Amino acid sequence: MIVSAYSGGAHCCMSHMVFKLEPEFRLLSTLEDAHDDLAHFQRAGDGHYDYITADWTFAYWPDRFACSPSELVPLHWSDDAKGGGFHLVLDKMNKPAPSTSEWNRNLADVREAANRSVNDTIGRTLWQTVMDLIYTGHSDLAWKFVDELGPRAQQKPFPTLADFCALLQQSPYWPDLTPTVLDLPVACANAGPKQSKLQR
Repeated sequence: MIVSAYSGGAHCCMSHMVFKLEPEFRLLSTLEDAHDDLAHFQRAGDGHYDYITADWTFAYWPDRFACSPSELVPLHWSDDAKGGGFHLVLDKMNKPAPSTSEWNRNLADVREAANRSVNDTIGRTLWQTVMDLIYTGHSDLAWKFVDELGPRAQQKPFPTLADFCALLQQSPYWPDLTPTVLDLPVACANAGPKQSKLQR
């Protein structure tokens, strides 16, 4: 049984509570959708359902909400020794690497934003691109993209890669993502609590 609730307010807040009815009635999971009022269940190929939502860890970061990075994520229930839970369906998130033209266009967009010192556009161009690459199975290309841009896109007032990674590691989906993240840069590996208290 699924019970949906809406708290009201701007950008807030849908939740879905999933209950098991037999052999005993109990709450399996509460799915908090944050800013994603389009979250829903969708029939999966195994006859069960995926839950389609978004990762809003970066809401209002690095500037206004409209330009904050987010990522669509499919979740699927998996039984485990802890009683089970909803986890990322990684194979459904994988996508082909960007083409050369897409890559160059994204680089050009970020460089233009950096040259104009537009902080919110950096969120939509640089960090959305990096997030897309990580969540679609191309973390190695995410680090390459940041390297190719050079230091200008991470100089004040813009956030750094360490700032991004400190928040990424607070995502509820980070434990599922971790095995897919290759060659974590030193700036990310060292990102800890002191970087996590960033303006959102």
